[in-house]
Amino acid sequence: MDTPTEQQKKKGGRPQTLDGWTNPNSVSVYNYVILTPDREQYLYALHDYLDNHHTGDFLAGQITDIIKKISFEKVFALVTDNAVNCVKAKKIVMNQFPNIIDFQCIAHFVNLVTKQIMDIFQIL
Repeated sequence: MDTPTEQQKKKGGRPQTLDGWTNPNSVSVYNYVILTPDREQYLYALHDYLDNHHTGDFLAGQITDIIKKISFEKVFALVTDNAVNCVKAKKIVMNQFPNIIDFQCIAHFVNLVTKQIMDIFQIL
């Protein structure tokens, strides 16, 4: 029996990822990337949210808009880092779209662990 993720992939489903950062010019940038069943990655949107509060509610609204444009039946997973606003946004989105699975970005986790290890060596 296929897992829910495998079932969605067979239907042509795709995960959506969200990442946000502040660039060296203090511009707040968020990108939305769509992954295909063939593991291709496409930058769907890139937004400057400098004039917006980065709350979970705001991000959930932005994510929801994109999911509706893509066709919510095709989005089966949402991948973000573990920032508080992203975690809240995912909860809101997943309540609205119960077919969407929550994934955390493992690369972000590894980056945080590495930073903590390097901080220890700087203390020594």
